[in-house]
Amino acid sequence: MSGARKPAETAERGTARQTVTIHFAGFNRAWAAWIGDRLERRGVRVVPLRWDSPADVPLVDLL
Repeated sequence: MSGARKPAETAERGTARQTVTIHFAGFNRAWAAWIGDRLERRGVRVVPLRWDSPADVPLVDLL
């Protein structure tokens, strides 16, 4: 068995690619780009979505 990583085989999951949405705050953009790159290398479609809450609204009210 080879130690090299390969993209997941589509035969296991059918022919449709999986899509993952990565929600991130602006200051986490670098992390979102990094994890998005890793997922895309494995054949996953990535949709990045920046989400910054308004400063005048408590975060609890938005969730």
